Amino acid sequence: MLLTSAFLLSLAAAPVPAEQPAKPEAEKKICKVAVSTGSRMARGKVCKTQAQWDEDRENNLEDARRRSNTTESTGR
Repeated sequence: MLLTSAFLLSLAAAPVPAEQPAKPEAEKKICKVAVSTGSRMARGKVCKTQAQWDEDRENNLEDARRRSNTTESTGR
């Protein structure tokens, strides 16, 4: 009984290893087929994260807005 108590006390006093933080999961890639303008044969797969696709979309929208503002002001 005394040995059991001593053993249990030693377990309670032993330091508990800290939990390791979970590794951040790599963002999932989303692949889309890209078709080259003017060619039925030129195709390729483009894989990006959702954040990258969102950034590309925002950049494309900004470019389109800038171009439409330029054409309105020049009258072309």
